[in-house]
Amino acid sequence: MRMSRAFFKIEKAELIEQRSNRSFEFIYLENWLNTKDKIAISLMLPKSKQVYQSLYLFPFFNNVLPKGINKHGICKKCIMIR
Repeated sequence: MRMSRAFFKIEKAELIEQRSNRSFEFIYLENWLNTKDKIAISLMLPKSKQVYQSLYLFPFFNNVLPKGINKHGICKKCIMIR
């Protein structure tokens, strides 16, 4: 089982987990749900306490992460913010 936190602009917004059967689960963090001005990250994943499940990684997350030199710059910026 693998877990990852997803960020929306530098704030932790949700948790993505790959289960042992290789399926995926997505859930918004409580803090994100309880703040009214926080938006849903995707129309396919509306802001809800529901646990979203899929046999494959949710299409929203495909190709969202930068590659190469852009990835290096984003990672460096995130480390400096914390």
